[in-house]
Amino acid sequence: MATQKPVAKKTATKKAATKKAATKKAATKRARPKKGGETLNAYMKPLSPAVAARFQALADVVAKNAPGAVFRMAYGLPTWHQEENLVHLGAFPTHIGIYPGPEAIEAFAQELAAFETSKGTIRVPHDVNLPVELLTRLTRHRVERAVAQAFAPQRATNASPVPSSKTSRR
Repeated sequence: MATQKPVAKKTATKKAATKKAATKKAATKRARPKKGGETLNAYMKPLSPAVAARFQALADVVAKNAPGAVFRMAYGLPTWHQEENLVHLGAFPTHIGIYPGPEAIEAFAQELAAFETSKGTIRVPHDVNLPVELLTRLTRHRVERAVAQAFAPQRATNASPVPSSKTSRR
């Protein structure tokens, strides 16, 4: 019997230590900003004043032309979301990246000829004038596509295949 009591005491001490660690962990968790709680200002804080001003101008264009969009951080970039991610913006040492997605890049390919592009990216070098009008049209295009796609009728996923006319009849 005497050996059982110290075991119970150890268990109680262990539970208290576990509870204390859990409380400490919870306090640490609360001190951190919540995921997605980043702001545009926090993203722009390390940028030089000139780059920050250019970046803010583009962010204002997106926000103005996507009034129903919600700002959030996605992939570490400022993002405007309405039914889907509309546009991401990113600031880099040599350029500002605009990420409207591959469909928008294809739709505006002729107008984007002056910029370096890839599948879903437009790179605007810091020494080139900002494409404000083009970004306005891109953003509106993305909003229209996102809303249209969100309200498009959904296709049935479990549709049975159409019988072939070449099937043999017995």
